[in-house]
Amino acid sequence: MNIFTKFTRKAKLVVAGAILAVGLATGAALTVTNQQTYADTCDKVNIIHCGLAGSTDSSYIKSLQKFYHNGSDNGHKDLKAVYNWAGWSTANIDAMNTKNTKVGTLYRNGNIKVDGKVVATDAWVSARFTSGKGFKQIAPGVWARKTTTSFANPSVPVLVHFKGDGTFDAAVMVNCGNSVKATNVVKPPKPVLTCSKLVFAKTSDTRTFTFTATAAAKNTKIVSYVFKFGDGATKTVSTSSTKASVSHKYSSYSKSYKTTVYVNGSDQKNVTNSNCDVTVKTPAAPAKPELACVDLKGAATSTAREYTFTAKASAKNTKIVSYVFNFGDGTSKTVTTSATTANVTHKYSDYSKSYTTSVSVNGTDQKNVTNSGCKVTVTTPKPPVKPELACVSLDGKLVKTETSDRTATFKATASAKNTKIVSYVFNFGDGTSKTVTTSASTASVSHTYSAYSKTYSASVAVNGTDQKNVTATACKTTVTTPKPPVKPVLACDELTFKSASTALAYTFTATATASNTKIVSYNFKFSDGTSQTVTTSAETANVKHTFADYGKSYTATVYVNGTDQQNVTDTGCKVVVKTPEAPKKPALTCENLTFQAVADKDLTYTFTATANATNTTIVSYVFDFGDGATTTVPTSAETANTEHTYAQNQAYTATVTVNSKDITGVTSETCKVQIAPTTQPCVPKEGEDENCQPTCVPTATQDENCNELPPTLVNTGPGAIAGLFAGTSVLGAGVHQIVRRRSNRNKRD
Repeated sequence: MNIFTKFTRKAKLVVAGAILAVGLATGAALTVTNQQTYADTCDKVNIIHCGLAGSTDSSYIKSLQKFYHNGSDNGHKDLKAVYNWAGWSTANIDAMNTKNTKVGTLYRNGNIKVDGKVVATDAWVSARFTSGKGFKQIAPGVWARKTTTSFANPSVPVLVHFKGDGTFDAAVMVNCGNSVKATNVVKPPKPVLTCSKLVFAKTSDTRTFTFTATAAAKNTKIVSYVFKFGDGATKTVSTSSTKASVSHKYSSYSKSYKTTVYVNGSDQKNVTNSNCDVTVKTPAAPAKPELACVDLKGAATSTAREYTFTAKASAKNTKIVSYVFNFGDGTSKTVTTSATTANVTHKYSDYSKSYTTSVSVNGTDQKNVTNSGCKVTVTTPKPPVKPELACVSLDGKLVKTETSDRTATFKATASAKNTKIVSYVFNFGDGTSKTVTTSASTASVSHTYSAYSKTYSASVAVNGTDQKNVTATACKTTVTTPKPPVKPVLACDELTFKSASTALAYTFTATATASNTKIVSYNFKFSDGTSQTVTTSAETANVKHTFADYGKSYTATVYVNGTDQQNVTDTGCKVVVKTPEAPKKPALTCENLTFQAVADKDLTYTFTATANATNTTIVSYVFDFGDGATTTVPTSAETANTEHTYAQNQAYTATVTVNSKDITGVTSETCKVQIAPTTQPCVPKEGEDENCQPTCVPTATQDENCNELPPTLVNTGPGAIAGLFAGTSVLGAGVHQIVRRRSNRNKRD
């Protein structure tokens, strides 16, 4: 006999002696024919070949659920049968979670402990054994035995599932998946069922009360509430809720009733207490209702054999609900109302006949109340003279309107004697008709036919108060619609465009043709979301449109509308406009300003200005000469010249400003120049020489230029100098030359 079981992973033990020892300890006679080895991680004796997967409670739970629902492992398809033997089921397998399923320990003595507490005893384990003493077969090839009969290890880990009340349910050995069946030793908690309160409330219905009971259940479940109303009646509400409500109507007024509620649970019955008793008292009986039918009157209407009946009633301490009129001809009518009067109209079928009409009144407390005053007899009149209704004629003719040339007008005439015309029904012969409600002897209608070149048979029938659908041959006619008009043709021929004078602006020109119709308008639509409508009957139309963006493609489409066709367009009436690229930003700089004196012109100068323009065009230079005078030189060149004469010889600051078509008033520091005063020839005054230098009067010791003479040449007498010069011509000549050179030097200086 081979006995295998799996106890720990990755442990291989030679246990022949252990098996023998277990056999001796349990009194079992075991025959060991060869050396036996316990299973390693995976073993054929295991219910699950390699045991449960994982290392935590949660992972073991998921592994067991997976194996159970698959129902097979390692070629064996008996997993559900083996686990069901141990107490497992689809319900508790699916309900497993880490709160109701934990890893515990199975001991050789048959005890199972979880969290250090024994939860079950007398454990049986299953495995894929052969039979043996003390073994019992639970499935083909699967046997179970007590751990006290055969169990090698002192203890093994097991996955234990608990019921909702905390008692042991079933277990599985973690390392081999062998199912474990054991006897629960956990005492479930004591069930506590309490009736908490009973309250009542009045309703709108007399003598009817609503009762609401509340209860509490711990370690048990509420099953039902039994209400005893104190008048011999009871009512059971089956529910597991902590609240239950019922309504009950008592039969007597001014009486007290004691109502009690009893709560039943899965473990306790008829639980109640003083909180679940209430006493209700029904109200005093209302005053006696008094319902009476007062009278009934009948009056003829304008219609032959038709009468209006008016009933009156009174109600005290009750309420009128309805009046039932019986007309004496086998028919009746009920008027539902709470009013003290009710009216009905009834038409009798026979002439010259008496009918007795009665009415009965119904209230909330009494039914069919009547008396002799609520009966009345009416006699219908003699039959009238026989009515004569005739259709006399029908005339029809085509009329052309603004909208159609297939419209016909019809005029019918009729006669009525001893009756009244009610209506005329015109049938136009094209499947349509029209009713004219009138009491006149003539009626007219207009009708537009849909088809051209077709003949329609029209007729009219007259209805009266006594006769219907009266017609005659004279009340039939035919109408033939005209031939169809030439088909209108409206075409959009072309849409062109050209640039306008303003940037991004374009002029669009549309052309269209119209045959057998009339142009009404042109609708220009642009892909920037805008549109323009030109109302005209001409074959051309123009609009101007300005787009918002540079460098973008826009689509323009024109639609032509006519009197017969709308929104007509074509491929030629759609164009794509590509706006130009955005212009580059203009730039303008004033580069330099120079000046030069003009020869032979006092205080006159030539000014030269230079500028630079990018993406713009120079239009002018404005010279400000600093003396209050300005001049403008219009030019597009990058250089401009001008001449200016100052009135005073003094310092001036001259400035030039450049303007372009996009930018104005541009200058710079290099476009400003300083003009200094000039040195000019002087005009001698009295006592000055030609160089405006003071002239001198020589003394006896000075020469003509007031220079001191040597002592040997000093002549203290008058005429000494003259005598000197007169007696020495060469010297005189030399002095004259010196004076001239000095005079010239003064001029240069």
